[in-house]
Amino acid sequence: MSEPLFTVPSDGSTDAPSIDADEYAYVTYFENKLGEHLIFVFDEEEGEGTIYTSENNWEEVTTITRQEIMDGDFHLHFGQFEGEEKWIHAFVMAVQAREKSKSS
Repeated sequence: MSEPLFTVPSDGSTDAPSIDADEYAYVTYFENKLGEHLIFVFDEEEGEGTIYTSENNWEEVTTITRQEIMDGDFHLHFGQFEGEEKWIHAFVMAVQAREKSKSS
């Protein structure tokens, strides 16, 4: 087994999830100004993305379907900081671009 590409620090109250990103996954990470960590994993085979946050003890926060991402029709219960909003916009645009390139 290969070593992880990167490890997300934990605040000590709970361990960060182990995410096995295979060739079908798009993974992005963000740390906000309060030191809270967010991870978005989009599984192309399953057609959905999942967001995890350290603030929520790494429990699954939101699942977004491929169609919701392509339509831009989803609502997240975080994104209160400007950096988070930009991160959300960036991962949505990245998934949309990947999906569009597969269909062309």
